[in-house]
Amino acid sequence: PPTRPGRFLVIAPPLERHSVNLRFLTYLLRRRGWDVVYLGADVPLDRLPETLQALRPQWVITAAQYLATVAGLMDLAHLLQAERFPLGYGGRAFLQVPALRRRIPAYFLGERLDEVPQRLEQWVAAGPPSLEVEPPPESYRQVLGLFRLREMAIWGTVWLDLAEKGAASVWLLEFGMEFSLHLQAALATGEMALMDAYLSWLEGLRGERALPDGWLPIYLNAYADALDRWVGSIAAFLSGYLRDRAQEG
Repeated sequence: PPTRPGRFLVIAPPLERHSVNLRFLTYLLRRRGWDVVYLGADVPLDRLPETLQALRPQWVITAAQYLATVAGLMDLAHLLQAERFPLGYGGRAFLQVPALRRRIPAYFLGERLDEVPQRLEQWVAAGPPSLEVEPPPESYRQVLGLFRLREMAIWGTVWLDLAEKGAASVWLLEFGMEFSLHLQAALATGEMALMDAYLSWLEGLRGERALPDGWLPIYLNAYADALDRWVGSIAAFLSGYLRDRAQEG
């Protein structure tokens, strides 16, 4: 049973299905006497305010292991800001792209999992450090909103364009969803370094997982054209970025 007052709520953000580290952190905190409620992986946010009011945690803890799930973590951070609950976060995504840390309106828990319990205890006792956040540009937020509204139209246009070029295939469906999630994460955080890391990873794939030769530039150009059509000039920074990466490839 818990031997300390207060409670932690541990939760994986939407679409984050890898929760081994969060489960282990739950174990570490419970072993130190804390009351910890673990909600699991890929937790939707629509009912979370009710859960927060029922549990009244001192801290909420989350993690994003993959770049694609950073957008969900960002949505979680904004929700907790509105509900006035502090959020501590970590995960491999923030080791892969450290620049993301400046964009999240929450407290980075550090790079080592074994040091997190002590850090949280210090914050509970003395309060967290001052939080300095660099919000994404307004244009990024506007494009993200339009993108989410018109995502299916954008994807349909990309598919037709690639089909005309003889570059469409069944596996493209899964790839398209993955690409969209990374794009949304970059827009949500205002950090194109996230897309840089993702595209560099794609370019480095080898063997059966490798993309067909010359295919990625074709895809990026098709996506840029679809953004121009469905989102318009406000997305010029994004379509321009994709065309530049296509030219580099």
